[in-house]
Amino acid sequence: MLSIDKIELLFMQHNNILTTAELSANKIYYTDIQKLLSDGMIEKIKRGYYLWVDQYNASEVGIIVC
Repeated sequence: MLSIDKIELLFMQHNNILTTAELSANKIYYTDIQKLLSDGMIEKIKRGYYLWVDQYNASEVGIIVC
């Protein structure tokens, strides 16, 4: 798995939302996604879509964008 900083940068380059396909293309796979979810780093918006969670964005904003 990439470092957390690189994953955060990847999300930032995509307005804090990535799909499972985009994560997989960057070598972030199912077990990595599950770890990020359990650590509270990302939230599942809907099937196949994930939002990077930080102190500056609210998950509702990401849901509205999708």
